[in-house]
Amino acid sequence: MRTVYDNMVKKLESQLKSKLDTLKGQKISICNETEFLEKILETVERELKQKSKSELISSVGHLMDMFSKVHDTPMTNFASAPVPADFISEIVPKYQSATFCLKNFSMLKRKADPVYSSHLNCSGIKWRLKVYPDGNGVARSNYLSVFLELVEGVSETS
Repeated sequence: MRTVYDNMVKKLESQLKSKLDTLKGQKISICNETEFLEKILETVERELKQKSKSELISSVGHLMDMFSKVHDTPMTNFASAPVPADFISEIVPKYQSATFCLKNFSMLKRKADPVYSSHLNCSGIKWRLKVYPDGNGVARSNYLSVFLELVEGVSETS
């Protein structure tokens, strides 16, 4: 059992390291691109402050070259692929969802009987919702009570 646990931890740590390495690489690229843009901006601002209007007009070719360098350089990291936050693990099943709609709620609320959803299958285990529209126990007449029931699956308690 310990070996299985250790292997799962190693897999998760490997996934975490891979995600962190990807994010670090993206951060470095974004920092490099930001520095590149800041240098060009500083140069343009310096020229705007130091040069006269006529000097600016005569250096328009140089300024246009700087701007076209920005335009021609792909800024790929500002549109980099997101790193998914989830981890693949044998312990945690994939997320699943379902919709359970209570029709004629007012009529159901007058009854004390629970209403059951259809079965929800998750990694070979069957679940269902048990709903008391008018509440259950101390919640009766005040709240809606919802329970998740194990229908079929692991028999021993955790």
